[in-house]
Amino acid sequence: MSVLPNELQGVDQIDHVHITDQVYARLREKIVSREFESGARLDLDLLADQFEVSRTPIRDAAARLAAEGLIEIIPRRGTYVRALTTHQVLQMYDVFIMMQLWGVEQGFDNVTDKELKSMRELVHGMSTLVEGDNYRDFDRFTTLNAQFHRLIMETTRNIHLLELYDRVGLIRIALVWYHQRSKRAGDVNQEHDAILGAYERGEKQAAVDSLRTHLANTKAALECSLGPPDRRW
Repeated sequence: MSVLPNELQGVDQIDHVHITDQVYARLREKIVSREFESGARLDLDLLADQFEVSRTPIRDAAARLAAEGLIEIIPRRGTYVRALTTHQVLQMYDVFIMMQLWGVEQGFDNVTDKELKSMRELVHGMSTLVEGDNYRDFDRFTTLNAQFHRLIMETTRNIHLLELYDRVGLIRIALVWYHQRSKRAGDVNQEHDAILGAYERGEKQAAVDSLRTHLANTKAALECSLGPPDRRW
């Protein structure tokens, strides 16, 4: 099955100075949000037509996405959204856990009042999108959740770590998949409240412990929902 963007009217507005970056960003977002499904074939010629650009920026963007592990370029066969196994997803989530816990350890003392306010707004925003263990607006919830966890990384003031964090797109795919399948929406919000509370009280170890608990619970639920290690999705 070939996949094409479905909302690309007005593509002439793309800034051609940064065309490859913009094409890359739009394709990447569709992959990590699972709008482009696992295993789907990407027709680069048709994508170039849809974006009204030459094949070069499409090819360059595809090469970047392949380097991140988000797509596979198979000679003489085509370009495909990468299919992952449960084992691969859980390994990537372990990377996410390590980054997040290091982020709290290194960034806690750097948190500004503005960042704390942003944390409050994000946690509150997520709470309004959940009813019991169900989501009122799944897409919006996952967006705010990604922003909350990225904010933790931003407090480290380590731009190299942030670049690495942003490149590991498989982590976000795993989280989207988890939130789609899990019935922990209410628990997730309570765990976010605990993390936020520790930041507000200035209790670094409590923040580390609350985040570790949250991530461990998420991984356990993710593992349960994904099935056997060799299962592909």
